Amino acid sequence: MAVALAVVLASAASPAVAQDDALTDAVQATIATGSVALDMEYIVEGWQDGQIRTLTMTASGDTTLGSERRMSLSTDMTDYGLGELDMIVVDGRLYLHGDALADAVGDGWLAVDLDSTDPTAMELTSTVSGTNDASLALFWLLGATRGPAVIRTERVGEALTERMVVPVDLGVALERIPADLRPILASGIEQVRSVGIEPRFSTDVWVGVDDGLIHRVRYEFEDIPVGVSQMVITYDFHDFGVAVDPELPDPADVVVIGDDTVQA
Repeated sequence: MAVALAVVLASAASPAVAQDDALTDAVQATIATGSVALDMEYIVEGWQDGQIRTLTMTASGDTTLGSERRMSLSTDMTDYGLGELDMIVVDGRLYLHGDALADAVGDGWLAVDLDSTDPTAMELTSTVSGTNDASLALFWLLGATRGPAVIRTERVGEALTERMVVPVDLGVALERIPADLRPILASGIEQVRSVGIEPRFSTDVWVGVDDGLIHRVRYEFEDIPVGVSQMVITYDFHDFGVAVDPELPDPADVVVIGDDTVQA
């Protein structure tokens, strides 16, 4: 399950590069809002059984930004055979509900602690950890390896934005993100290092002309596996500062998977 859900990334040592103040200011201003609503689309296009096939995963919801992790997302992974999946992160615990879990809990929820060392729990938490953590998507931009080039102005929703392009390396981002977030990103990079894909992107960023906030970012992998023609992740951000207060399921409907125990 984790393989299908994981965003495939890997890391390598990166040379020191100068940090662009303008892009950093936009990242920091957006993070300072504390939270965002988001829509995400992850597309993988490649050859399968002699034909080009496109796999799409989408997600929408809201998340805090930074070390306090609160999140509520609804995802559609039908192309991966997993159907729809709801995710909630509150107070260090991940709650999951959806088609892929029906055999285990019916219409109920699975819950795991994010710091659990139970193997099954760790597999489940990988869906929102490391490079799969939507709250880290903005921090990736701190890995820009040169200043952005402005292409043109475009509207994203109601916002007039400047669209710019910039190369991004997650190895560089790891050196620049806040210290308390480094283990989260580093663990995700390490987890998928064996896949052999470098975490370098050709990145498009849409920054609001009036508010200086990041309204959209699109990461296109530069180094992709043989047989894959395209891997792209796009995030649209809106409702900056939104209250992230997901409604937790009834405890009677939750099966908790913990260290050495499974309990209802």
